[in-house]
Amino acid sequence: MESASHDNPSSWVEKQATTAIIHTYPESRFTCHSCGVCCRTFPRIPVDEKRAREIEANLSRIQELLPGEHIADVFCSDPDAETGERAISRRPTGECIFLTKNNTCAIHAALGEAAKPQVCRDFPYIFRRTPRGLFVGLSFTCPTVRQNKGKPLSEQLPQLQQWFQEAYRCDTIGETVGLDNSYTLEWQSYETLELAISDLLAKRELSLSHRLVAAHVLLGLFRLWMDSQLPTRDDPLKPQMIPHHEVMQFVQALRQTDFREPVRIASKPRPNPTARRTFLGFLLACAASMWKTGKPLVASWTILKNYTAAALGIGRLEIPPLEPAFSYRILQRCLDELPREAQELIERYLAMSIFRKDLAASHDGLRRAFALLTIRAGLIPIYGEAFARAERLELSEAVAVAVGTVENYYGHHSKFFAVIDRIPRLATVFDSFLTQKNFADTILRRVK
Repeated sequence: MESASHDNPSSWVEKQATTAIIHTYPESRFTCHSCGVCCRTFPRIPVDEKRAREIEANLSRIQELLPGEHIADVFCSDPDAETGERAISRRPTGECIFLTKNNTCAIHAALGEAAKPQVCRDFPYIFRRTPRGLFVGLSFTCPTVRQNKGKPLSEQLPQLQQWFQEAYRCDTIGETVGLDNSYTLEWQSYETLELAISDLLAKRELSLSHRLVAAHVLLGLFRLWMDSQLPTRDDPLKPQMIPHHEVMQFVQALRQTDFREPVRIASKPRPNPTARRTFLGFLLACAASMWKTGKPLVASWTILKNYTAAALGIGRLEIPPLEPAFSYRILQRCLDELPREAQELIERYLAMSIFRKDLAASHDGLRRAFALLTIRAGLIPIYGEAFARAERLELSEAVAVAVGTVENYYGHHSKFFAVIDRIPRLATVFDSFLTQKNFADTILRRVK
């Protein structure tokens, strides 16, 4: 995993533009190779009214590029729309109705790139505006991104400047970032902690699971340090701002010892196999419910039934979007058992997730956001094993597909965890696992 230093601008790609300094991750590349995955993957393709009218007015030209097809309903209502926008219809097989047999866009071919829905033009770029400029990341749902093919993002800065100003979605991160419910960080303090986490995750002499557990330990130690250093809050319901010098003191102490203490604590595995099966099994049951019905588990009886089945390992486990059900034994597959090539891809995915400010963009605080990133890391080998079995793929190839699937279902493009948080019964079950001291061990490691 590559590490980028905030104190060494040469390790970042920066350009002063008209409205923002643009940061791209070192060595990241992308050029569309017309694989068509994005046109088949996402359940909704929102389109603004101006482009919708242009598509309708030129439908006959577009349809010439789709021989043998008759498009009756170009648009459908968009249940997730917030501004009355419409969405492009999909074929019964799931792909966009304008996807050609050559995996190209008929709208683009007939009317030019500017006529496409903005979300299509944006993908796979992810834009996040921060107090230090614009960070441009990439979605690992895209196979080309996973393969790191194409033109370096560092050579696309003029286009990125234009694209982000037109982007359908550009999250803005403010001057402060929550640590948890008790503490808040200034932006420079957040970046100091983020860099420490990234540098710890870059220690390749340690196993990948060891590094992730050590990063969890680091954040736990930081919380304990703040509890001991800062005075008692006057208002226990109001998060306390952590002075930047306290963050610097903590991180400098870690660096002076090369992260010795979190690495030492993380070297003693304490996984709980029953808790692992229960949590991940229940999580996948919730995902399967949302995949099939569009709704999470809500009824108390349904929640209890799925929780009990996962705890006891009874029955078969559904892993959406795969059709076959699997034995609960598939949950035993862990990161460190994967081929080196697959682990390197996961490392790159985790590095990009942190760089593109997934942790800072979370409304639940840095510690919880890192826990959710850990869950994604823990799900990838399970999905990899599932794809290998269901589609008879080599494990490394299956893991690559798994990374894209986890990104789509549980990562940047997903509302899965946000939906869970809105349902008190589910949130209670979920949080009961996240608050366990050995949570990261349980998610990432197998009992030997």
